[in-house]
Amino acid sequence: MKRILIVDDNTEYLQVLSSVLSGDFDTIKATGVKEALDILQAVTVDAICSDFNMKDGTGLGLLEKIRHKGLRTPFLLMSGDDSRTLEQKAKLYYGNYCCKMDFDLHIDENDVEAAHSCSVGSVNLDHLYYLQTRGFSMQEGKNLLIKSYFTPIFQYISDESLKEKMQLAIQKRIG
Repeated sequence: MKRILIVDDNTEYLQVLSSVLSGDFDTIKATGVKEALDILQAVTVDAICSDFNMKDGTGLGLLEKIRHKGLRTPFLLMSGDDSRTLEQKAKLYYGNYCCKMDFDLHIDENDVEAAHSCSVGSVNLDHLYYLQTRGFSMQEGKNLLIKSYFTPIFQYISDESLKEKMQLAIQKRIG
């Protein structure tokens, strides 16, 4: 089973992402840079997903430190800021970048599209209500919105096998 280290000081987001992936992956959680570095000294992981701004440092600092130690583990840096600078800096250390901001629900009469997703928290009840008025059941609407939270992350994962397993894990968890 592939092992993924998830690093975020927002324990709610940490738990959500870990919970979604735990059915198909061995997930290890760290609430900061120091804890992540301690874990990486003791355990080998197949991928790392890290928040950018944490109380004890940054995910970019974590990425830089692990690269200087010679680790080539796939790394996804996530932030609430949609920053081209962060994306470029992550690429300098062979990492990927994803903006984790609230998704936009684009509504065009008969079409519904979710974009810019990876969010934390509850499903937006206004968006859920809108989907229900368009014929989706409550569960179908929730599932669609939850899937849209994770969709942008997948464009940054170059390992097709890992990407497919993560997508299947999310599909399995939400039905």
